[in-house]
Amino acid sequence: MDDLADAISFCIVPAWIFYIVLGRYGAEHFDSLPIGWIAVFYAFMGMCRLVYFTLDKTPIPGFFKGLPTPAAAMLVLSPLVIFDHALALSSQRIAFWGFFATGIMVFTGLIMNFYPVRYIHLGRTMSRHPWFGRANLLLLTVSIFTPVFGQICLGYMVLYLLSPLFTWRIHPDDAARENRCKQPV
Repeated sequence: MDDLADAISFCIVPAWIFYIVLGRYGAEHFDSLPIGWIAVFYAFMGMCRLVYFTLDKTPIPGFFKGLPTPAAAMLVLSPLVIFDHALALSSQRIAFWGFFATGIMVFTGLIMNFYPVRYIHLGRTMSRHPWFGRANLLLLTVSIFTPVFGQICLGYMVLYLLSPLFTWRIHPDDAARENRCKQPV
């Protein structure tokens, strides 16, 4: 049931939101784009990633192979939040953010299933470093009430996308630990 909930929450719903937002509110700008097919592509690729994650016989402790679906959902939804804000302001950047959101949907569908890249499990990192979790929660909570919430979420996701450049040096046993103390060998 967990995989079904993940498929709905992190694959189908973001694809559906993308389809509704760009199809309904950006129709005059994005007539030439196959919005529906891109949404189906993202949802399908996310579900493929969940199937791989479930059937993987060689997981790396403390890491995900490919971009995890919750992170992918946040990555594809943050440009849509910015797009919605641009619509509300009748900004000149409506077309840019619509095309950007479309590109991110395709890119994210691919990077979720690019298994040589490993992303650290942030939940375990936050349990080992509670200050990290609290600081991020405080920043995101405060940013909800600002007009730059989408930009902050997008910034977080870009940092997470780039994190394998730094986290590849972390040993999987250290990344898998739930607490700060080293476990006895």
